[in-house]
Amino acid sequence: GVDLHYFKAAEDVVDVNTKKNYGDDIGWEADLELKYKYSKNLCLTLGLDHFDPDDAYVGAGDDDPEDHLWFQADLKF
Repeated sequence: GVDLHYFKAAEDVVDVNTKKNYGDDIGWEADLELKYKYSKNLCLTLGLDHFDPDDAYVGAGDDDPEDHLWFQADLKF
């Protein structure tokens, strides 16, 4: 599956020293997931996501895009 997410802060991010307002736009994330249902009680997921920061995230001190590779196991009992 493919998912797209857009993140916003509840309030504008404001630098306490300079009083600069960075707005409330945190950034975009795109996820790609591969799921495998091993049994009725176990589902395995491999995912890759890319996060592209926007102004509010940059104002908090980080402007580098991030990529994550992850594995998840969902077990029902």
